[in-house]
Amino acid sequence: MLDFFIPTYITFVQQDTLNGSLVAKEPKSMAVSSPEVIRHVLIGLGYLAPEIDPKPDLTKFAPWKRNNNSLTDAPTEEAIKKFQKQYSQKLVVNGNADAETRTVMEDTVIGLQNRLKFHGFATNAEIPPNKPFYGPATYTAVKKFQKSP
Repeated sequence: MLDFFIPTYITFVQQDTLNGSLVAKEPKSMAVSSPEVIRHVLIGLGYLAPEIDPKPDLTKFAPWKRNNNSLTDAPTEEAIKKFQKQYSQKLVVNGNADAETRTVMEDTVIGLQNRLKFHGFATNAEIPPNKPFYGPATYTAVKKFQKSP
């Protein structure tokens, strides 16, 4: 599934109007920030095995149990390392969900969502642009893709 999309990374710069030079923009706020959201990304991308919720509310969440505990348990640290190894040219492989790792996670989810929408498995109404949450809409779109001929 990871090769389903082509990730794009944009350098965020703006022109300094006083002297014409380029300066870094203020960093965007991270949507991938809480332990629960990070686990959803790791599970959705196949790095972490989910604990399936027997009665999931698919209108709000993907079908695995919610867990907002710290990211220090062995399976989660190993999943973060696996993710970091996939992007080892950009990330230090240490099992910590640091800012750089979260940024790549966010970009990865946005890339996946954009490719799913481009190929007709979801719409902007279902998955709003720049909302990198691997929730029920992304889960449903991936399932549609997996079932497609």
